[in-house]
Amino acid sequence: MDLEFQKFNLKEGDNLVIKVDIDGLDEDQVSKKLKDLAEDEFVHYVKSKGHGVFVTYSGIDFQILRLQENDKLAVYVNLDLVAENQQTEYLKLIDEKLEELNGRYVVIPIHNNSVRVRVTNENNEENV
Repeated sequence: MDLEFQKFNLKEGDNLVIKVDIDGLDEDQVSKKLKDLAEDEFVHYVKSKGHGVFVTYSGIDFQILRLQENDKLAVYVNLDLVAENQQTEYLKLIDEKLEELNGRYVVIPIHNNSVRVRVTNENNEENV
């Protein structure tokens, strides 16, 4: 299925990240590939052992798997293939997919291999 596994030697509390290559696929092919993955015996085995399974795909990159008490997961999101008028919605979708991490993550947009980060304070004033 053109999968890239990031780590196999899972310890207690570890999650498995599965990266699926969806480049060049249409929406129906992507849906089928992700559905097949959700039904995969290995994925069910990993879940049965108490590990979380995060499925990501081309353009989204997870940097760490094990979160200590005060750690946050850095999620790099490549926006090069997303139309400019859809980027905000795309980032919201990723936020929804990660909500089980209870805010213990930071989404970092990438455009042309460059990080695009803005910091706003409580008054919505931007600092770049």
